[in-house]
Amino acid sequence: MPWQYQTPPDLTTADERFAHFRSIMDRRAADLQQVGWRQLSPVEDAQLEAKLRIRYPLDNSQPPEPHATWDISVIYASESNYTELETDLNLRMLEALRECTEPTEEIYAIDWQHDWYSFNPHNLRSDGAPYEWAVPILPDGDFYLFIPNDHRFGVYGFPQTNSIVICGHEFLAAIDSNPPKVFSRRLTDCRSHVPPKRTITKP
Repeated sequence: MPWQYQTPPDLTTADERFAHFRSIMDRRAADLQQVGWRQLSPVEDAQLEAKLRIRYPLDNSQPPEPHATWDISVIYASESNYTELETDLNLRMLEALRECTEPTEEIYAIDWQHDWYSFNPHNLRSDGAPYEWAVPILPDGDFYLFIPNDHRFGVYGFPQTNSIVICGHEFLAAIDSNPPKVFSRRLTDCRSHVPPKRTITKP
């Protein structure tokens, strides 16, 4: 399962809960930085969001062609090997990202409701464990997006439909040659996938 914050039951006031939440998140950000994740600054965050809203208007959002959609609902019905399947998904996506990027290139990792990050796939130190990913590949309640700066390909996670969309010729070829185990059924229609309005998450 992805890393999740849990409020200790002995914290009774809002100030105590927020202080604890902030300290845990700062510690986690430092840990993630050690393995290759960089949290975007507020300025970078705002600039990237503005570009995304221009390129993908939220009232008519659709991944660019070519793209393909995979139904990944099988993982949510598999409690016994959920972590194994998610680890496999992370590893194969990381391999595809490395195949489709330059050695010094960074990828934006966007969790629409939380902090945004960037990382270099070639430098990311991960064996696929979910807690090592600042932003999950697997949709877990929020809209997730992984894109390079030039937007030539993308990985879109849609929790509403238990699906992942891959776009871009090169990235599709990389996934087709080494598909994750959860990619059991390929779909084609992405017209209904609209990222939700971004909100500020409070502890």
